[in-house]
Amino acid sequence: AAEGTVLMWLSLRLRMPHLRSCSYVVFVLVAVRLIFFDSTAPQGLQPFLNERFLAFAVSIVAMYLATYLLWQGRDALREWEKHAWSIYPIFLIAATIFLTLVMPLELGNKIWTTIAWAAEGTVLVWLSLNRRIPLFRICSYAVFVLVAVRLIFFDSTAPQGLQPFLNERFLAFAVSIVAMYLATYLLWQGRDALREWEKHAWSIYPIFLIAATIFLTLVMPLELGNKIWTTIAWAAEGTVLVWLSLNRRIPLFRICSYVVFSAVAVRLLFFD
Repeated sequence: AAEGTVLMWLSLRLRMPHLRSCSYVVFVLVAVRLIFFDSTAPQGLQPFLNERFLAFAVSIVAMYLATYLLWQGRDALREWEKHAWSIYPIFLIAATIFLTLVMPLELGNKIWTTIAWAAEGTVLVWLSLNRRIPLFRICSYAVFVLVAVRLIFFDSTAPQGLQPFLNERFLAFAVSIVAMYLATYLLWQGRDALREWEKHAWSIYPIFLIAATIFLTLVMPLELGNKIWTTIAWAAEGTVLVWLSLNRRIPLFRICSYVVFSAVAVRLLFFD
Protein backbone atom coordinates (compact mmCIF):
# COMPACT_ATOMS: atom_id res chain seq x y z
CA ALA A 1 0.00 0.00 0.00
CA ALA A 2 2.86 2.39 0.85
CA GLU A 3 4.68 1.39 -2.34
CA GLY A 4 1.63 2.05 -4.49
CA THR A 5 1.12 5.48 -2.94
CA VAL A 6 4.77 6.47 -3.42
CA LEU A 7 4.69 5.31 -7.05
CA MET A 8 1.54 7.34 -7.59
CA TRP A 9 3.14 10.45 -6.11
CA LEU A 10 6.34 9.99 -8.13
CA SER A 11 4.41 9.47 -11.36
CA LEU A 12 2.67 12.83 -10.95
CA ARG A 13 5.68 14.64 -9.53
CA LEU A 14 8.09 13.47 -12.25
CA ARG A 15 5.48 13.25 -15.02
CA MET A 16 6.19 9.53 -15.57
CA PRO A 17 2.91 7.77 -16.47
CA HIS A 18 4.52 4.33 -16.45
CA LEU A 19 5.15 4.63 -12.73
CA ARG A 20 1.45 5.28 -12.30
CA SER A 21 0.63 2.14 -14.27
CA CYS A 22 2.90 0.21 -11.91
CA SER A 23 1.10 1.72 -8.93
CA TYR A 24 -2.24 0.46 -10.30
CA VAL A 25 -0.83 -3.08 -10.41
CA VAL A 26 0.45 -2.74 -6.84
CA PHE A 27 -2.94 -1.54 -5.60
CA VAL A 28 -4.63 -4.50 -7.33
CA LEU A 29 -2.32 -6.77 -5.35
CA VAL A 30 -3.24 -4.87 -2.18
CA ALA A 31 -6.94 -5.44 -2.87
CA VAL A 32 -6.37 -9.15 -3.55
CA ARG A 33 -4.47 -9.57 -0.29
CA LEU A 34 -7.13 -7.72 1.71
CA ILE A 35 -9.95 -9.83 0.27
CA PHE A 36 -8.41 -13.29 0.12
CA PHE A 37 -5.77 -13.26 2.84
CA ASP A 38 -6.10 -10.51 5.47
CA SER A 39 -9.91 -10.71 5.75
CA THR A 40 -9.64 -14.43 6.56
CA ALA A 41 -7.43 -13.84 9.61
CA PRO A 42 -8.33 -15.87 12.74
CA GLN A 43 -11.49 -14.80 14.52
CA GLY A 44 -11.59 -13.68 18.14
CA LEU A 45 -9.00 -10.94 17.72
CA GLN A 46 -9.16 -7.81 19.85
CA PRO A 47 -11.27 -5.39 17.74
CA PHE A 48 -9.15 -2.67 16.09
CA LEU A 49 -6.08 -3.68 18.10
CA ASN A 50 -4.71 -6.31 15.75
CA GLU A 51 -2.57 -6.65 12.62
CA ARG A 52 -5.55 -7.28 10.34
CA PHE A 53 -7.09 -3.90 11.16
CA LEU A 54 -3.70 -2.23 10.72
CA ALA A 55 -3.45 -3.71 7.22
CA PHE A 56 -6.95 -2.50 6.34
CA ALA A 57 -6.44 0.94 7.90
CA VAL A 58 -3.14 1.61 6.10
CA SER A 59 -4.51 0.32 2.80
CA ILE A 60 -7.69 2.41 3.07
CA VAL A 61 -5.71 5.56 3.88
CA ALA A 62 -3.34 4.77 0.97
CA MET A 63 -6.29 4.41 -1.43
CA TYR A 64 -7.89 7.66 -0.30
CA LEU A 65 -4.50 9.38 -0.57
CA ALA A 66 -4.04 7.97 -4.07
CA THR A 67 -7.52 9.27 -4.94
CA TYR A 68 -6.54 12.73 -3.69
CA LEU A 69 -3.26 12.67 -5.64
CA LEU A 70 -5.07 11.65 -8.83
CA TRP A 71 -7.63 14.39 -8.32
CA GLN A 72 -4.98 17.03 -7.62
CA GLY A 73 -2.87 15.98 -10.62
CA ARG A 74 -5.75 15.24 -12.97
CA ASP A 75 -4.37 17.62 -15.62
CA ALA A 76 -1.33 15.33 -15.98
CA LEU A 77 -3.40 12.17 -16.49
CA ARG A 78 -3.69 10.46 -19.83
CA GLU A 79 -6.96 10.68 -21.69
CA TRP A 80 -8.28 7.26 -20.65
CA GLU A 81 -7.44 8.02 -17.01
CA LYS A 82 -9.53 11.20 -17.06
CA HIS A 83 -12.68 9.35 -18.06
CA ALA A 84 -15.50 9.88 -15.54
CA TRP A 85 -15.66 6.22 -14.50
CA SER A 86 -12.02 5.31 -14.88
CA ILE A 87 -9.16 5.59 -12.39
CA TYR A 88 -10.17 8.25 -9.87
CA PRO A 89 -13.60 6.81 -9.02
CA ILE A 90 -12.25 3.26 -8.85
CA PHE A 91 -9.80 4.20 -6.09
CA LEU A 92 -12.42 6.14 -4.13
CA ILE A 93 -15.02 3.38 -4.38
CA ALA A 94 -12.49 0.68 -3.49
CA ALA A 95 -11.36 2.59 -0.39
CA THR A 96 -14.96 3.07 0.73
CA ILE A 97 -15.81 -0.61 0.13
CA PHE A 98 -12.86 -1.74 2.27
CA LEU A 99 -13.77 0.83 4.94
CA THR A 100 -17.28 -0.63 5.01
CA LEU A 101 -16.00 -4.21 4.96
CA VAL A 102 -13.61 -3.76 7.89
CA MET A 103 -16.46 -2.88 10.30
CA PRO A 104 -18.15 -6.32 10.44
CA LEU A 105 -14.73 -7.99 10.32
CA GLU A 106 -13.69 -6.15 13.48
CA LEU A 107 -17.04 -5.85 15.25
CA GLY A 108 -18.73 -9.06 14.07
CA ASN A 109 -22.44 -9.45 13.29
CA LYS A 110 -23.37 -7.06 16.07
CA ILE A 111 -25.27 -3.85 16.68
CA TRP A 112 -22.02 -1.87 16.63
CA THR A 113 -21.54 -2.65 12.94
CA THR A 114 -24.82 -0.87 12.18
CA ILE A 115 -23.76 2.11 14.27
CA ALA A 116 -20.36 2.29 12.55
CA TRP A 117 -21.98 2.14 9.10
CA ALA A 118 -24.50 4.87 10.02
CA ALA A 119 -21.64 7.13 11.16
CA GLU A 120 -19.67 6.32 8.00
CA GLY A 121 -22.64 7.15 5.75
CA THR A 122 -23.17 10.50 7.46
CA VAL A 123 -19.49 11.45 7.16
CA LEU A 124 -19.51 10.51 3.47
CA VAL A 125 -22.55 12.74 2.82
CA TRP A 126 -20.83 15.61 4.63
CA LEU A 127 -17.56 15.11 2.75
CA SER A 128 -19.38 14.95 -0.59
CA LEU A 129 -20.95 18.36 0.01
CA ASN A 130 -18.03 19.97 1.83
CA ARG A 131 -15.45 18.90 -0.77
CA ARG A 132 -17.81 18.91 -3.76
CA ILE A 133 -17.10 15.24 -4.58
CA PRO A 134 -20.41 13.66 -5.70
CA LEU A 135 -18.94 10.16 -5.71
CA PHE A 136 -18.67 10.24 -1.91
CA ARG A 137 -22.41 10.83 -1.86
CA ILE A 138 -23.12 7.82 -4.08
CA CYS A 139 -20.99 5.69 -1.76
CA SER A 140 -22.93 7.03 1.22
CA TYR A 141 -26.22 5.96 -0.38
CA ALA A 142 -24.90 2.40 -0.68
CA VAL A 143 -23.75 2.46 2.96
CA PHE A 144 -27.16 3.68 4.16
CA VAL A 145 -28.84 0.87 2.20
CA LEU A 146 -26.67 -1.56 4.19
CA VAL A 147 -27.73 0.21 7.41
CA ALA A 148 -31.40 -0.23 6.48
CA VAL A 149 -30.86 -3.92 5.64
CA ARG A 150 -29.15 -4.54 8.97
CA LEU A 151 -31.88 -2.72 10.93
CA ILE A 152 -34.66 -4.70 9.24
CA PHE A 153 -33.19 -8.19 8.99
CA PHE A 154 -30.68 -8.34 11.84
CA ASP A 155 -31.11 -5.74 14.58
CA SER A 156 -34.92 -5.87 14.68
CA THR A 157 -34.74 -9.62 15.35
CA ALA A 158 -32.69 -9.17 18.53
CA PRO A 159 -33.79 -11.30 21.55
CA GLN A 160 -37.08 -10.28 23.14
CA GLY A 161 -37.45 -9.28 26.78
CA LEU A 162 -34.81 -6.57 26.66
CA GLN A 163 -35.10 -3.53 28.92
CA PRO A 164 -37.03 -1.00 26.78
CA PHE A 165 -34.78 1.75 25.38
CA LEU A 166 -31.84 0.61 27.54
CA ASN A 167 -30.34 -1.93 25.17
CA GLU A 168 -28.02 -2.16 22.19
CA ARG A 169 -30.85 -2.66 19.69
CA PHE A 170 -32.40 0.70 20.55
CA LEU A 171 -28.96 2.32 20.40
CA ALA A 172 -28.51 1.00 16.84
CA PHE A 173 -31.93 2.30 15.79
CA ALA A 174 -31.42 5.66 17.55
CA VAL A 175 -28.01 6.32 16.00
CA SER A 176 -29.21 5.21 12.55
CA ILE A 177 -32.34 7.37 12.73
CA VAL A 178 -30.33 10.42 13.82
CA ALA A 179 -27.82 9.72 11.03
CA MET A 180 -30.60 9.56 8.43
CA TYR A 181 -32.21 12.78 9.64
CA LEU A 182 -28.78 14.45 9.70
CA ALA A 183 -28.11 13.23 6.14
CA THR A 184 -31.51 14.62 5.14
CA TYR A 185 -30.57 18.00 6.66
CA LEU A 186 -27.16 18.02 4.97
CA LEU A 187 -28.68 17.17 1.59
CA TRP A 188 -31.29 19.88 2.03
CA GLN A 189 -28.70 22.47 3.07
CA GLY A 190 -26.41 21.58 0.17
CA ARG A 191 -29.15 21.00 -2.40
CA ASP A 192 -27.59 23.52 -4.82
CA ALA A 193 -24.57 21.21 -5.16
CA LEU A 194 -26.69 18.14 -5.96
CA ARG A 195 -26.90 16.78 -9.44
CA GLU A 196 -30.13 17.05 -11.39
CA TRP A 197 -31.45 13.56 -10.62
CA GLU A 198 -30.73 14.10 -6.91
CA LYS A 199 -32.78 17.31 -6.87
CA HIS A 200 -35.88 15.57 -8.20
CA ALA A 201 -38.84 15.96 -5.83
CA TRP A 202 -39.07 12.25 -5.04
CA SER A 203 -35.43 11.33 -5.27
CA ILE A 204 -32.70 11.44 -2.61
CA TYR A 205 -33.80 13.97 0.00
CA PRO A 206 -37.31 12.57 0.59
CA ILE A 207 -36.06 8.97 0.63
CA PHE A 208 -33.78 9.69 3.59
CA LEU A 209 -36.50 11.56 5.48
CA ILE A 210 -39.12 8.87 4.89
CA ALA A 211 -36.69 6.07 5.81
CA ALA A 212 -35.74 7.78 9.08
CA THR A 213 -39.42 8.28 9.97
CA ILE A 214 -40.27 4.65 9.13
CA PHE A 215 -37.52 3.35 11.41
CA LEU A 216 -38.55 5.79 14.14
CA THR A 217 -42.09 4.39 13.89
CA LEU A 218 -40.85 0.79 13.75
CA VAL A 219 -38.66 1.05 16.86
CA MET A 220 -41.62 1.90 19.12
CA PRO A 221 -43.39 -1.51 19.00
CA LEU A 222 -40.00 -3.24 19.08
CA GLU A 223 -39.18 -1.55 22.37
CA LEU A 224 -42.64 -1.25 23.92
CA GLY A 225 -44.29 -4.37 22.51
CA ASN A 226 -47.94 -4.62 21.46
CA LYS A 227 -49.07 -2.32 24.26
CA ILE A 228 -50.94 0.94 24.74
CA TRP A 229 -47.64 2.77 25.15
CA THR A 230 -46.91 2.12 21.46
CA THR A 231 -50.07 3.99 20.50
CA ILE A 232 -49.13 6.87 22.81
CA ALA A 233 -45.61 7.03 21.36
CA TRP A 234 -46.95 7.05 17.79
CA ALA A 235 -49.46 9.80 18.64
CA ALA A 236 -46.63 11.91 20.10
CA GLU A 237 -44.46 11.21 17.04
CA GLY A 238 -47.24 12.27 14.65
CA THR A 239 -47.81 15.49 16.58
CA VAL A 240 -44.11 16.37 16.54
CA LEU A 241 -43.95 15.67 12.80
CA VAL A 242 -46.90 18.02 12.15
CA TRP A 243 -45.22 20.72 14.24
CA LEU A 244 -41.90 20.27 12.44
CA SER A 245 -43.58 20.39 9.03
CA LEU A 246 -45.16 23.76 9.85
CA ASN A 247 -42.27 25.21 11.86
CA ARG A 248 -39.57 24.25 9.33
CA ARG A 249 -41.82 24.45 6.28
CA ILE A 250 -41.10 20.87 5.20
CA PRO A 251 -44.36 19.40 3.80
CA LEU A 252 -42.91 15.89 3.69
CA PHE A 253 -42.89 15.75 7.51
CA ARG A 254 -46.62 16.42 7.37
CA ILE A 255 -47.20 13.60 4.89
CA CYS A 256 -45.27 11.25 7.18
CA SER A 257 -47.40 12.40 10.12
CA TYR A 258 -50.57 11.44 8.23
CA VAL A 259 -49.26 7.90 7.85
CA VAL A 260 -48.32 7.76 11.54
CA PHE A 261 -51.75 8.99 12.62
CA SER A 262 -53.33 6.34 10.34
CA ALA A 263 -51.32 3.73 12.26
CA VAL A 264 -52.57 5.27 15.51
CA ALA A 265 -56.17 5.00 14.31
CA VAL A 266 -55.68 1.35 13.30
CA ARG A 267 -54.23 0.51 16.72
CA LEU A 268 -57.06 2.29 18.54
CA LEU A 269 -59.71 0.46 16.51
CA PHE A 270 -58.29 -3.09 16.35
CA PHE A 271 -55.87 -3.41 19.27
CA ASP A 272 -56.42 -0.94 22.10
